[in-house]
Amino acid sequence: MYAALLAALICVAEAPLLAAEEPSIDGKPLGAWIQALRDKNFLVRIQAADAIGRLGPAAKAAIPDLVCSFRDAVPPVADVSAYALGKIGPEAIPSLIAEFEMADSAVSSRAITALALTGKPGVIALCQAIVRLRPSEAGGRAVDDRYDPDHATLVQAYPLVQNAVLSSDVDVRVAAGQALRRLPIPGDDDLWRRLEEWRRKVEELERLRGPEWRWTPPVMPKIDGKVFAVKADQRLVVLTVGKDDGVKEGDPFFVVRGSEYIAKVRVIQVLGDISGARIEYTVPGKEIREGDNVTTRL
Repeated sequence: MYAALLAALICVAEAPLLAAEEPSIDGKPLGAWIQALRDKNFLVRIQAADAIGRLGPAAKAAIPDLVCSFRDAVPPVADVSAYALGKIGPEAIPSLIAEFEMADSAVSSRAITALALTGKPGVIALCQAIVRLRPSEAGGRAVDDRYDPDHATLVQAYPLVQNAVLSSDVDVRVAAGQALRRLPIPGDDDLWRRLEEWRRKVEELERLRGPEWRWTPPVMPKIDGKVFAVKADQRLVVLTVGKDDGVKEGDPFFVVRGSEYIAKVRVIQVLGDISGARIEYTVPGKEIREGDNVTTRL
């Protein structure tokens, strides 16, 4: 009798351990994907962040590693890591708020993106963080505090908070209203340009909030080509693909060399079989060369 009772107690004690089995996706356990976030190949790092994001809340053990990926030298890796943290949900909010309060413009922008994806808890937490950063109200007037170290961070939060004021949820509206009164109002063309860029990001987030989220937008066709010419002093390149290949003005292309991520360019002029693009970002220490591969999808 005692032996049967002991066996039953052991089964009960071991049940949580069995339930806590490591989650897996695409044939690999979470631990393997976390390890892949540190791979030398940036494509592997992107794949790892995407897989972790698709695991959702079950991937909460990856939060510290994804936060580290916020500072990856390859922007797409950092961006996908932000989306993955957002898909993990409320468990990631404390880490995201800490990153937002660092007042590093690029890191804070990604933290805002991820907080928006967590939904109501993340938006409220962001608004509360803004109140902590700026306890005094701006009084509804334009505030010229661009030399304040947290100014750029707060400006990036402005569109999201402004939209939250119109939320149907009372708690979100109240928190957003308190935060909005403390935000600096952009007062020059450069700040308004950044504001419009963030509004476009918010619209993109709305499209990505469905259950079948993937990093690569399905509406963007895969187009591959090469760099035909480089004018580095004017930040311009000529690509070997054009209108005949489906290229449109405004299309982004990633410049790669083997497994190395080199730069990101955006098309500004399209002809039949070639196109001109402006260099938007180059990895520090790298330079675009004639013959480098370009693609719309990594």
